[in-house]
Formats: sequence, C-alpha cells, structure tokens
Amino acid sequence: MRSNNDGIHDSSCGKYWYDLNETGCTIMRYVGNEISVAIPEVIDGHAVTAIGSGISPTFENTKVKAVTLPGSVVTIHNHAFFNFPKLKEIALSPSLTCIGMNAFNGCTSLTEIILFGKLEVIKDGAFANCFSLGSITIPSSTKHVGKSAFLDCKNLSHLVISDGVEEVGATAFAFCPKLKAVELPSSLVTISETAFDDRIDFEFSGPYAEQYIASRRIRSDESKAWEIRRAYDVKDSKDLRKLVDKLLKESPAITELSITYAQRDKRQNTPVDLAPLSELLSLKKLLIRDAGFSIAYMERDPSELPAYVNLLDISALSSLSNLIYLDLSATPVQDLKPLAALLALQRLDLSFTQVVDVSDLLPMTNLVELNLVLCFMLAKVDVSLIQALTKLKQISLPSNLENWKEVEKALRKLGFVHRDYNNFFVRA
Repeated sequence: MRSNNDGIHDSSCGKYWYDLNETGCTIMRYVGNEISVAIPEVIDGHAVTAIGSGISPTFENTKVKAVTLPGSVVTIHNHAFFNFPKLKEIALSPSLTCIGMNAFNGCTSLTEIILFGKLEVIKDGAFANCFSLGSITIPSSTKHVGKSAFLDCKNLSHLVISDGVEEVGATAFAFCPKLKAVELPSSLVTISETAFDDRIDFEFSGPYAEQYIASRRIRSDESKAWEIRRAYDVKDSKDLRKLVDKLLKESPAITELSITYAQRDKRQNTPVDLAPLSELLSLKKLLIRDAGFSIAYMERDPSELPAYVNLLDISALSSLSNLIYLDLSATPVQDLKPLAALLALQRLDLSFTQVVDVSDLLPMTNLVELNLVLCFMLAKVDVSLIQALTKLKQISLPSNLENWKEVEKALRKLGFVHRDYNNFFVRA
C-alpha cells in the first residue's frame, strides 16, 4: 500500500480519497473500478473509522455493487451511499454506532441490512426508499430512529424493534405497504403518531401498544381540522389557469384546495405560475406540492439543489387573506415576504424547502404550528421570532441550525418540550 500527498490511497481493491484527523481516517470517496470493494481497516497507520464526506456520496459514478466495511468503522456520515441503486450488498461494521441522515436513501437494490449491537443512532431518512429491503431488526443498543428512516421501503414485511429503543420519529416506517404488524417494546419513550401508516389492517402488540394506539386516535381527531378534500394535479401554468377558471365557475366560494405539479418540464424546466390562485379569495386551506422537486431531492445532494431547481414565486398568495392553513412542504420556495400579509394563518408547513430566512414571518402572530424541518439552507432562526409568535404551540426545526442551542434554550424557557423526535417541540 502507498499514498501520495494529495490524500489518495492506493490498495489492491481500488483508490480512495480520504481525510486523516484526530479520530482516525475518513473515507471521502472511492474512485476505483472494482465491482466488489472491501475497505481496508488501516490507511497510513490510521484506523478507518468513518465513511463519507457528509455532503456527497462516497461511491458516486462507480461500478460498485458490494461493499464490506472494516470492523474499525464507527460512523457512516450523511449521504454516504445516497441514491446508489447499484448497491446490492453491504456488510456493516460490528462497531458501527451512527448511521447518518440519508446515508442509504435510494439504495433500491439493497435486499438485506444487518445492524449490530453497538448501533446507537439511525438518523433521518437513513434507509428511506430502499425498495428491495425485506426485513430489518433494530438492535437494543439503538436509542433513536429518525424521521422517515425507513420511509417508502415498499417490500419491508418484517420489522423487529428491540427492547431498548427509546425514540422513533415521524413517518419512520410510513408507506411500507407490506408491513402488517409490529411489536412495540416497553423501552419506548417517544414514538411519533405518524411513525406507521394509518391502516385498519395494521396490528400493534407489545407493552407500548395500548398507549401508542391511544395517541394515534387523538392525533386522528386533531388532524381532521386540517384535512383538504379538494385535490388536483396540474401539468403546467396553462393547466392551473384552466382549473381556477373551472373552480370560479362551479365553486366560487371554495375554501380548500390541494395542487400538485412537477416543475421539471423537459421543454421549459420552469415552475408553475401561481398567479391564478390570487383569484380564489375564499380559500382557507391551501397545499402546493412540487413532485419534480421531490424527485430532484432524491437524485441530488441538498447542496446542489439551488443550482438545479427553479424557485417558486409565491407572491400571488399574498392576497389570500383568509388562509388559516398553508402547506408548501416539498416545494422550491425561498422568499417568504409574500406570506407576511397572511395575518390569519395558523398553520404553516415549510419543511423540505429552500428557505434561508424566516424573519418575514414576524407579523404572523396567529401561528399555532410552524414546520421547518429538513430546511437545509436555513442556518439560523432568530430567537425574537420565537418570542413574537405567542400563540405557537408546536414547531419543528432543521437539525443543522448554527444557533440550535440558543433556540432550544429559548423554546424551553417558553415552556416547550421535545415530542416525537429531537427536532420537534410542543408547548407543554
């Protein structure tokens, strides 16, 4: 084995870009041509302790189909194997303690994962969209299973949550149609009411089952107030114009509307023009979803999205003064200035958007619920905003906030406590 001054390591199984630090060696990227890769345990005299840069996938644009991690690896960083459909086999380290956010998200050919007894944390989206994964056992050492950790694992039919697991986040096992039953251990402290699909045929058993079923029933009753029953798909701006014209003619006093579109038109690659919505002045509940943006997120690292997607202009929404509920999650929204006029708004969902500043929400003093989780570009939330929203009862925050401790302290001072998972706070 040998290495050069550029941090490229040559071995019999390929080449690696790596970083040496006080904790050992982190494999940043594999640049070899092998189909099956066994990562060495030691590089340049340093134990290989981590996989991934935390930003871009380690095996991007390679032929790799199988990976074996050495026993020295304790951390798999965010996005390490993100959107890696070629990966069919992965042998994890018995020493592994943390699997990062979206680490295996989109590994659609992965059929099996064995998690060992030192694993402590499975972060948000870690195994989401692993369509071929058939079974999973969460070991007793794992304290936290993050939001959407196994979301949309279409073939997942067998799940074991071992006694010792304490937290399970929102939609952790949602959209897993073949999963019919699960035993909930007594060790659970918090488990989101949305962790599993709300299906009649789903069976819960175990010591925590009765308490969890009761909490889901309460959530179901509360959520009825926010249901939207008028949902439409639109192809483009012209299609939205036609829809609004039809609604104005047939339902001029419409109060709720859900719009789904896909901005990634091969000809124009432009988002839908929302201007016609400004004419629906009676709207009280509005949901706008960009299916194309969701796909782009699956295919690319979050840091690349600003250059890849076109931002959605929401200025037309400023005239909808009767809105009490607005859901813009999973849309490429960034400028929130138009929302400052929506003084009646009570519930606002901006999760998974391109928001960089939320100070424009200061006038919205009637807000009861604010969702900012997965807003990767949002660096800070000013404490003054938290203090100004006096009616706020629950708020979710992105995990990458630079002033996280300051915001958490302010929330606790106002009587907020954690619920479901660490990014979600409710007023006690």
